[in-house]
Amino acid sequence: DLEEVLMARPEVLVVGTGYYGRMQVTKEAEERLRNAGIALEAMETQRACERFNRLAEEGRKVAAALHLTC
Repeated sequence: DLEEVLMARPEVLVVGTGYYGRMQVTKEAEERLRNAGIALEAMETQRACERFNRLAEEGRKVAAALHLTC
């Protein structure tokens, strides 16, 4: 849930938009993250997993929300 992400205060939220990238992040969610100073990176889920791992290895405070289908 977005509320949990906002409370955790990561530097970056990586969103997996599904296998084919069909899920969309709402404008409201984008705005709330921007207002909280949290960077949003949205991409197909496989790439999102790779990006999350890379950021975590760099020591960044990162969270992920992963949509697994479509």
